[in-house]
Amino acid sequence: MTVDRYQKIEVQKIQILRRKLKMDDDTYREMLRNMAGVESTRALSMRQRHDVIAHLVARGANADQPAVKRSRSATARLIHALWKDLVEAGKVKDSSDKALRSFCTRMVHPGQENVTLDPDHLTPEQSTIVIEALKAWLKRSK
Repeated sequence: MTVDRYQKIEVQKIQILRRKLKMDDDTYREMLRNMAGVESTRALSMRQRHDVIAHLVARGANADQPAVKRSRSATARLIHALWKDLVEAGKVKDSSDKALRSFCTRMVHPGQENVTLDPDHLTPEQSTIVIEALKAWLKRSK
């Protein structure tokens, strides 16, 4: 790898760590000024980039944490949101993704325990069935 490639990777890592700490732009730039006397990540030397990475990790950021998986379709996002609403209402005992997949399977393929359906991979018809079931459950819980 070239030096430019390492720099790009380190800059990306710094930005990821910064986002994980939910650090706003002003706070981030102030940190850069205090640590290295610069206002831009690109202006950091290799040593300064390593120091910034170490500082962000020490504040609790972890670049190795997997990013939160984001649902691709609007219907999958709605299914996840309704599930979260049920969890917050105390109607769901197990809030895990595995439990949501089991619920989707029971709604779309009742009695077929060997099939697992992920909300991100449902057809539009299957999504509608699951969404309506979640809405009805939520309505009953109020």
